[in-house]
Amino acid sequence: MAPKVSINLCCYNSEKYLRRTLASITEQTYGDWELVVINDGSTDSTGTIVREYVRKGYPIVSHYQENRGLAYSRNKALALSGGEYIAFIDDDDVWDGTKLDKQVRALASNRDSALVFTYCDALLPGGAQRPLNRSRITDLPLSSFSKAHNRRLLLRCGCFIALSSVMARSEPVRLAGGFNPRFSYVEDYDMWLRLAGTYDFSLVPEVLCLWRRHDGQSTVTMHKRALTEEIAINLRYLGSEGVDMLTRAHIVRNVCKFLLRRSLNLKR
Repeated sequence: MAPKVSINLCCYNSEKYLRRTLASITEQTYGDWELVVINDGSTDSTGTIVREYVRKGYPIVSHYQENRGLAYSRNKALALSGGEYIAFIDDDDVWDGTKLDKQVRALASNRDSALVFTYCDALLPGGAQRPLNRSRITDLPLSSFSKAHNRRLLLRCGCFIALSSVMARSEPVRLAGGFNPRFSYVEDYDMWLRLAGTYDFSLVPEVLCLWRRHDGQSTVTMHKRALTEEIAINLRYLGSEGVDMLTRAHIVRNVCKFLLRRSLNLKR
């Protein structure tokens, strides 16, 4: 019988932090899950580490492929997933042990929600933590994440939903066509925007996820391309039907900000 939750983990040369990520998965209080691991052409010991956990008897579906990029890997993980719910985690992030349990309960209580996310802290080198994008939404009522408001909020505030904090119903993600391979660094933001406006979102207002900040992560090493993708997403919605004038003004401001940051980055 298929598990309730399929955890999607995409890896590329992940050996440095992978064991801690896997430990935070296997230590979950909720037990009805499978882990779908996509090894996207790693040349380090990533495969060896994953095989260690397979030998320990954990319910892991492991797939190796030549390097195809993150969006392709996320879609492959989705294709191999049998669960009703999909929980995403990146290969250097860490979950609280109660995360899956609380999110399964939240989706069961909010049947119109396509996804539930949580607060997330940045885990800095040395172990310190700081809130990640929480100030944008802390004082908002939970109704702000309904389909009547969530796309507007994402366009005005940017991506305040950390991928590793999300559990989604698999059907809406599949109906949306999966992750757009055009994007390599903001494919998650693109997905949330496509789901928003059609489905409600829910929030568990607790820090149940740690997003690890380090010099080797893709959004740091490929900062210029990430900014270019942010600009492309914002411009796509600038002329869309149903986007109000205030939101358009926010989009223009965001594009100008990203253009300036990219320009400064290119001069370095």
